[in-house]
Amino acid sequence: MSSPHTDHLPAAPARAIDHLLAFDGAAGTETGFNPEPVSTTLARRPGLPPEVERAPLPRQRRLLPLLMGACALLLVALGATAARADNHFLLEGELGGAGAMGNDADGNLGLSFGGTFGFGGRVKGFAPAYYLVGHLASNEYGFTGPARAGSAEVDRTQIEYSIGGRIYLPLNERLRVVLQVGFGQVFDQSTLSRFGHEDLRLESDAFIVQTLGGLQYRLNDSLSLGGAADFAFMPDKEEIDAIARAAGVRDAGFGRMRFLGTVTVHF
Repeated sequence: MSSPHTDHLPAAPARAIDHLLAFDGAAGTETGFNPEPVSTTLARRPGLPPEVERAPLPRQRRLLPLLMGACALLLVALGATAARADNHFLLEGELGGAGAMGNDADGNLGLSFGGTFGFGGRVKGFAPAYYLVGHLASNEYGFTGPARAGSAEVDRTQIEYSIGGRIYLPLNERLRVVLQVGFGQVFDQSTLSRFGHEDLRLESDAFIVQTLGGLQYRLNDSLSLGGAADFAFMPDKEEIDAIARAAGVRDAGFGRMRFLGTVTVHF
């Protein structure tokens, strides 16, 4: 076996994990591990030194808290402005929890935060309001694999974006139903930890269909508070699920879910 510090791993993440882990789910055993301690990084980029490949956090994750802080300041500033009769723009901040959806492992909920910007309004003669929206969010969650596979811990860190449409359906003067559908992409960094072995990491991405539903209470012309459930479906998730198969999870589910509190400024 060549040195792991000089050879590139196979291009397909699923084959890379199978090569490194060679997990036998029926027997509950693992083969193919190098007995010497090896720090393994999956889907490494050719030409980058090991210390760069093992950077603890992606650049997007380091920058996102700064962007969210700027959005929070803008929310406060806009909320202090005078109310306007006609609002055609919205800026929304969200905070809540995220988790895997539909898998057969023990899930661990984590933190989720993000923001939405949109523009639109009502069509004359109709009560609903329609908006074109762009959404950006960061999610952290994980799950634990079965005991037969060593109870491996999988932690996911994700950055996602989507572009789509939102509709407000008024129930009364202040309370509204919010529905949203968008299409975008999720960038995932997953780490598998198992006692007695070096951590494995996989970086991947997938196309997502994002759906959201919730309620929003309009405090005044400029500010609303609300709550929502958000689900992202991944039609093609073979690459992003490779780390779950390495943990011995037969069914990795069909996406991720989030439950959120929202603050929306209309201007």
